[in-house]
Amino acid sequence: MRWASLGYALPVPPDPSTMSEAGDGSRPDTVRAFRRSTGDSVTDFRILGPLQVTIDGRPLLIGAPKQQALLVTLLMRVNEEVSLDELYPRLWGDRPPARPAAALHVHVARLRAVLGDRPGAPTTSPRPRVRSLGGGYALRTPPETVDLHRFRTSARRAEQARRGDDPAGELAHVRAALAQWHADPARPATVASLAVVPSLAEEVTPVLVEERLRLLERRYELELATRPASELVTELRDLVVAYPVCERLWCLLVTALQRAGDRAAALAAYERARATLRTRLGLTPGPELEAVYRRVAGDGWHTRTDLPPVDADRQPRGPGWPAVAAALAGRDAGTALPLVCLAGPPGPDRTADVAALARRLRAAFPDGQWYVRLTDPAGRPRDPVEVLAELLRRSGVAADAMPLRRRELVTAYRARLADRRVLLVLDDVRDAEQVHDLLPGTSRCAVLTVGDTIVPELVALHGARPFAPQAWGGDPDASRHHGTGEPPAATAVSSTQQGP
Repeated sequence: MRWASLGYALPVPPDPSTMSEAGDGSRPDTVRAFRRSTGDSVTDFRILGPLQVTIDGRPLLIGAPKQQALLVTLLMRVNEEVSLDELYPRLWGDRPPARPAAALHVHVARLRAVLGDRPGAPTTSPRPRVRSLGGGYALRTPPETVDLHRFRTSARRAEQARRGDDPAGELAHVRAALAQWHADPARPATVASLAVVPSLAEEVTPVLVEERLRLLERRYELELATRPASELVTELRDLVVAYPVCERLWCLLVTALQRAGDRAAALAAYERARATLRTRLGLTPGPELEAVYRRVAGDGWHTRTDLPPVDADRQPRGPGWPAVAAALAGRDAGTALPLVCLAGPPGPDRTADVAALARRLRAAFPDGQWYVRLTDPAGRPRDPVEVLAELLRRSGVAADAMPLRRRELVTAYRARLADRRVLLVLDDVRDAEQVHDLLPGTSRCAVLTVGDTIVPELVALHGARPFAPQAWGGDPDASRHHGTGEPPAATAVSSTQQGP
């Protein structure tokens, strides 16, 4: 989400590697500021992090919370009048004192004393001055003495460089903008100076966080083109910890790992991103993250229908098939993976019925319909690693890009299916272990398992919808003989759980 500006200056992101403006990766004790010097006076206001004030090169302590709140509010609109109607709720919320004007005047006088703003000082004084304008107050100080203004200046120059096709200049200005931020990396979604002004923090913090992320993303986009990827991996790992649901940062991390030559780590990073997005937001990775993964995993997608041959006019036998089709193609389960379990007597008719159903669902699953028998010709269960590799080959993964380990195969398989609509038909299912790694991590796909009996663990652990064997027109009471407790008429149990 991109937030509209609320009229306040926009700050910069916290940077886990806090680089100098030279971009050499060092961590200076203080980041060079754009300071205003007149005579012996050096003034510096910092609100992008803890509140810090320097006058005449000497740090000042603004100890009283109400004076801090007053100063922060004025600095957010430096050199502009902030009305009394705004200042009262900023300082006291919905519980102002009996005489708010008099109380505010006291805090203004104390703040002036701390800043050295003495009565009778000439208007040309370089010191910051709090001025009463009748309907409110304004803090008068050269704008470049406020880190917020310095940030805005650098961010604006970065955008100008970008429009001028000057990536080196853009990166320098992005770094200068980011250098203005001083905050606790463990709390990147907060602005410490705003803690004393809750109403202002509530209004402005979402804007600041979003702008911070946008600059961070742009910085690493540019740096991936200019620095060795291996030097950026640690910084990007820190960033995805700080911003775990920012897909763009995950894209950059996966890309950096790939360019650093660590393909296995890139696959593992994608898997963490996918799990994080699902756990925290209930979402699957977006198109950009999936495209990045596909560049790591192999070549392009192959749309194909791999089903046993069946007569074009064949209709599945029995009255229960419309309910089975609806359970597979419907989206009433929300974010849950459509998973249907069928049980019935083995043989060519069962296979033909399932193939006929899958062909009729081709429009609902335009990216492919895949049939896989989970037993070998001798009737022994197939190795899931073998099955996963087979499915990845069907999707278009090149042989030299095929992962070797089981966990990597699962990650690659789920990533390939994340933004696809594929119907997977698993025949001769014996137990849940055969199926677990073959379940996609997205509700856009669907899985139909077929076996002699319904595997109860698929229902209990994965929210499968079991259908009794009368879907083949058999004995309505046959479900009792096939490991299910389902009543007749192809009753379904609602799915409440997404595939892993």
